Amino acid sequence: MNRKTKQFLILLVSVALVGWIGVNWLLGPPGLSEAYRSTHRAAHERYIEAIKSDDYKHYVQRPHLFDLEANPELARRVALVTEYEANEAFQAEQHRIHLYTLFFELFNATLVVVLILRLAKAPLLRFLDEQIEELRDKINQAARSRKSALGRRATVEDKLAHLHEEELKVSEQTERRLERELAELAEANHYSVGLHERELAERKKAEVHAAELALRHELVHQAVEALTAQAKANDSQERHDTLIHQFTNDVEARA
Repeated sequence: MNRKTKQFLILLVSVALVGWIGVNWLLGPPGLSEAYRSTHRAAHERYIEAIKSDDYKHYVQRPHLFDLEANPELARRVALVTEYEANEAFQAEQHRIHLYTLFFELFNATLVVVLILRLAKAPLLRFLDEQIEELRDKINQAARSRKSALGRRATVEDKLAHLHEEELKVSEQTERRLERELAELAEANHYSVGLHERELAERKKAEVHAAELALRHELVHQAVEALTAQAKANDSQERHDTLIHQFTNDVEARA
């Protein structure tokens, strides 16, 4: 403890003693004064006895639950207390006690405030500085968190935008691929139809050719049989040679 603090404490104690003595000298004791007690001793004792009784305490707490006409003793205590508290001397004493208490509490509160301001000023200022610094750190932390959150939000929005672009690109690629496959399928179908038509034409052509060959074979066979029959009917070798030559010429002409 430094010298200035010691001097301050000594001065504060001195002021406190002077103040307490002055308040007691001006306003008297904190309770009933000795002069009042000596003058109203008997009445005050009856008053204390009445307010300390259990039935009166219960009555003060819930007066509406009691019927004073049915309880004369309680009614007497209530009347005694009411009359005593209405006495001007008692009210003056109560007013003095109230002023004494008020001034004494104000004086003590002032001493405490002065003591706190003198001794606790530096710690209080340090405490306030620490609170301010802590609050500033929280504000900065909140600002950094907000900035980080905005950055993450921007990143997410950018990813969402790219994702939408990717979706459009995939959709376009899928449509192009589907169109290409449909075109290939149509082309393959067209080729298959053409191939089938060509096969039918070739088959038809082969069948026609086979029919022609069969017809020619049948005509040759008939001609040979006819010539054979004629040869049997005509024994002439010259006629036979003529018929064979004629047959050969016919075959060649038809071929």
